[in-house]
Amino acid sequence: MAYCTAAQVQAVVSPVFFDRALLDTADQTQETQFALLAAVVDNEINGYLTRGGFELPLDSTPAIIADCAIKLCSSMMAQRRGVKYDDNPWGFDAKTARETLELIATGALSVGIDGDTEKEPLVSDPDDDLNFEEDDQNGLL
Repeated sequence: MAYCTAAQVQAVVSPVFFDRALLDTADQTQETQFALLAAVVDNEINGYLTRGGFELPLDSTPAIIADCAIKLCSSMMAQRRGVKYDDNPWGFDAKTARETLELIATGALSVGIDGDTEKEPLVSDPDDDLNFEEDDQNGLL
């Protein structure tokens, strides 16, 4: 099961761009091309989820995971069209999706499924652990 659908991605990138990005080969249909692209995105997301201790496959796709998948697919479609990284209109979205997935992998962000809870921060109250006088004496300030 892909974390996003072709229709969800098409709503983001526009139907014309979607068609152009996927219909560049006579060997495969648009559906096949999208399935291949979605599989690459799913594998990337699964890497983060596995690191986070999630049991795969997920029973359902949390909205935050679907959003990340849509962003990654959109960016990869532009890459398929030869758009350079800095010119990719969905490049920033893909970067933020990866940052979100990293937060999920480390437990800093919950995806809202059973058994998934945000981990306590390493410093529960930053003021309790700050000793500016000592840091100043040690040359850290």
